[in-house]
Amino acid sequence: MKVHTIFSSLAVLSCAAVFSACGNTGDSSEVPETLFQGEYDGASMDAAMEQARGTLGHFRDVLAANSGENHAIKVAIQDGDQIEHFWLVEVLPVGDGFKGILNNEPGLVSNVEIGDEIEAVGEDISDWLYFLDDQMHGNYTLRVMLPGMPAEEAEFYRATLAPLPD
Repeated sequence: MKVHTIFSSLAVLSCAAVFSACGNTGDSSEVPETLFQGEYDGASMDAAMEQARGTLGHFRDVLAANSGENHAIKVAIQDGDQIEHFWLVEVLPVGDGFKGILNNEPGLVSNVEIGDEIEAVGEDISDWLYFLDDQMHGNYTLRVMLPGMPAEEAEFYRATLAPLPD
């Protein structure tokens, strides 16, 4: 089973999904409520992250045009053998990458905290999203996780997701 992180902060990102590529930490009483456990196809997830990285130019253009709101970049944070993916908010372009503020509490790694400023470039970036006209744009990785979610939750996200850019 793979573990995913989902935060549901309507004020910040209106239920944007985050995932982790690592296994369950074991004792469910120690797992933060932001961790969602579900199945997904690993090859599809890898393809989604690659597609998201391939469309970062679109995200950068939207950000530069000040179009949309709640822009976020998903980044991989490694701590020893653990890897966890987090959304960064208050995103700004920096060179070939981005920087932003870590938006959720870690569930697997312990080398970062919510509120930390993080810079990411290249393979460290796993996804992006923004909202425009009440629709979530991007969020490639969420789309891969939909089949492993409870039906009602998946339907909510499907109704919110905008078509992907060309």
